[in-house]
Amino acid sequence: MRSSYHPRGGGGRFHRLSTVEHVRRCCPRGYARGVTGAEGRWNTADMAWERTVRSEDVTGVLSRVEVRGRPVLLGRTADGRAIAVAPRCPHENRPLDGAPVTGDEISCPYHHYTYDARTGENRSPRAQLPPSLACHVRDLRVYPVQERDGWVWIRLRRLPR
Repeated sequence: MRSSYHPRGGGGRFHRLSTVEHVRRCCPRGYARGVTGAEGRWNTADMAWERTVRSEDVTGVLSRVEVRGRPVLLGRTADGRAIAVAPRCPHENRPLDGAPVTGDEISCPYHHYTYDARTGENRSPRAQLPPSLACHVRDLRVYPVQERDGWVWIRLRRLPR
């Protein structure tokens, strides 16, 4: 076994892995494999995308889908852009299933916290709080989405394990 240099690891670092093991553990999906279209996956050098649902099935209300066994909510903003977000509100960990997407804003149905649908940034109550409290309000996790060939694709690399 030889040491392998990791080109993407925070300034680079050496570790004791074989080349095959290095690619399997450390490199993003598709890094050494290039582009494939099999099994609903779209891999490129630095991103891995998964096909989820047909584009016409995504509406202005968040609905749950499973992406490789992980829950994700899909919705559509008023300008027609598809979005993918974490399934729970970071405020009190309540489910966001069925939450409306109004304009470009997601509203939690439990406590009416609102989040920017594109960035996940909390809009309310952060904007009304003093800076000493506003810094503690957490944002909603948002995942990269693309629509391609009539399907909604989600970038897997950012999904939590």
